[in-house]
Amino acid sequence: MKRRSVLLSLLGIILIVVFVVTTTLSPTLAEPLPQATPTSTADPGLVPLSQADPADIVEIRRLGRGTAGDVTWSPDGQTIAVGGSLGIWLYEAGRPDTEPRLIETPQVNDIAFSPDGTRLASASADGTLRLWDTASGATLAVLEGHVDGVLSVAFSPEGTRLASASADGTIRLWDAASGAALTVLDGHTGVVRSVAFSPDGARLASASEDTTVRLWDAASGAALAVLEGHTYGVLSVAFSPDGIRLASASDDG
Repeated sequence: MKRRSVLLSLLGIILIVVFVVTTTLSPTLAEPLPQATPTSTADPGLVPLSQADPADIVEIRRLGRGTAGDVTWSPDGQTIAVGGSLGIWLYEAGRPDTEPRLIETPQVNDIAFSPDGTRLASASADGTLRLWDTASGATLAVLEGHVDGVLSVAFSPEGTRLASASADGTIRLWDAASGAALTVLDGHTGVVRSVAFSPDGARLASASEDTTVRLWDAASGAALAVLEGHTYGVLSVAFSPDGIRLASASDDG
C-alpha cells in the first residue's frame, strides 16, 4: 500500500482532517500509519501528493476538538499539534487513531515548534504567549506584553528568539530561552495577522490588516521596507526557502 498523510484545516467545519494517498484499499481507523521520518520521502512506498490522483486521497481521521485555530507538524514528523478553543492537542503522527494529549490553555490562535522540536510556542486570544515542554506538556514560560489577542508566533531558525504578532498592531521579539521581552516593532496601523523569519534569521516579515507587508531587521527591530499593493488586509506572509522572495495572502483575492 502506498500512502502519505497530509492535513487540511476545514473552514466552517472547524476540524482537522487527516488524509492518506493510497493506490489500493482505504485503511481502517485502527490501522497504524507508517512512522514519519525526515528522510521518509525517499521511501519508494510513498507517493508524493503532487503526483497523486485526487481520487486516491481518502480521509483517515478528523483531529482536534472544539474550534481548531491552527495545526502543525513537529520538525521530526512524529507529532501533530492542533491548537484551538480547548488548548493544544498533541497526536502521534504515525498513529492519529490513538488518544491525544491535551495541554489546557486559553484559546489558541497559532502554534509553532522550536527547530529542535523540544518546545512548543502558543499564541492566545488572552494576549499572552506560552512556551511548553513538548515531551511533558509542562509550562516553561508565560510571555506577557501584548494588550490584545496574539494571532501569530514564530521561532527564529536557530531557535533562540520568538516573534509574535498581535491585534494590538505590534510585533514583539522575545528571548526563547528565558521568555524575556527583547523589543517592540511599531509601524503597522492595523491588526498584525502574521509574522515570519527569513531562513537566515536576519529579517522578519509581518502582514497586517492595514494592507501592507513590512520588513524588519530581526536583530535591531529597525524598519527596512514597507511593501504596498494589496487593497485589503494582508492575512499571511512567508519567505521562500532561499530567502530571496516573499509571498503574501490577502482578503483582496
